[in-house]
Amino acid sequence: MFFVAAGIYRIIISYLLNRQICSKMFSVTECILLNLCVLSS
Repeated sequence: MFFVAAGIYRIIISYLLNRQICSKMFSVTECILLNLCVLSS
């Protein structure tokens, strides 16, 4: 279940980044931290 959730999480983050919504929803720092969490997992 964890891997499925992680996969969905990555897809959502990728979607947000691709749509450039991230800068509107989160601060730049939070975006970078989210990206690091996704890439490191």
